[in-house]
Amino acid sequence: MKLERIIKFIVFFFLIVSICICGSYIYLSYNELNSDAENENERLFSSRSKSILITGSSENEDYLKQIYEGVLENCEMYDSSVQLYVPSSKAEKVNLQSLLYYGGFINADCVISYIDSSPSDLIPPKNSSGVTVPLITVGNYDPDLPQISFIGINYSELGRIFASEIISFLNSKGTVFILNTSSKNDLNYSTLVSSLLSSLKQESNIRVEISAVLKDSSFSLQDSIRQQIVSMPNIDVLVSLTEESTILATQTVTDLNKAGKINIIAFGEGTGSQSYYDKGLITELISIDSKDIGKKALDEFYEFSTKGSANSYVMADVKVQRNEK
Repeated sequence: MKLERIIKFIVFFFLIVSICICGSYIYLSYNELNSDAENENERLFSSRSKSILITGSSENEDYLKQIYEGVLENCEMYDSSVQLYVPSSKAEKVNLQSLLYYGGFINADCVISYIDSSPSDLIPPKNSSGVTVPLITVGNYDPDLPQISFIGINYSELGRIFASEIISFLNSKGTVFILNTSSKNDLNYSTLVSSLLSSLKQESNIRVEISAVLKDSSFSLQDSIRQQIVSMPNIDVLVSLTEESTILATQTVTDLNKAGKINIIAFGEGTGSQSYYDKGLITELISIDSKDIGKKALDEFYEFSTKGSANSYVMADVKVQRNEK
């Protein structure tokens, strides 16, 4: 019996040792394969012939991330790598010109940059050889900025899209309240509002009210929106035309316990507005297809690279998301 126990112990011991050895071998082999795969991916990435930088201020980061994803989806097809560079926070004061210069510093082959509404004397970046880096702009069009392409939206057409969605939702009858919260000097916004109002004027049974509160006002934007909504007791549709006002308007309607009573048709280009739409707090969300902008930017850069020219003005697609009534 004693001998039998000793034999069983020896067999059990060798079994445990075998399992440990096999496990270690599998683990090391797996890690080696993963390491080889990662090294191969890094080699392929670093060996790509073109590098693209996407940049802009932190307040446009969500928008730029979507553009980055659009470029990323197609960059392998164009043998290119892509980098997104945005200041870490709004508190980090980095002006747009410095961001463009960074593109030259890293010798990018192309820079895709968000241009704000009031650019001043911007200069395209140059690489270490003194050659101007091709610049593609999004956001706002600056006719004085040398750029191979601008990819943006036709604001007059966007106004007509808003009007069409409002008319369809109301079945051509009801009260619409439009939040006017943009800067006095924003030409694109003015074009959007003018087109929207012009289209709605053709509907005799739709009553249109528009707020007179501007961002330039000394009054808090959030307080202004609250005051405007409270002063309008019978709003069928609340219309917001900027990401910022969409967030504030949705929060205000919710705080006033009017969610579901006031329908919101809004413009949005960030995670905030999308989150509110997903929660059903926004009835319809109209946005620019940012991923598509990234894909179009890549197309324009490679057309410029191969033909020496590109389309100077490219229209971005508009996306409309509708929650069920």
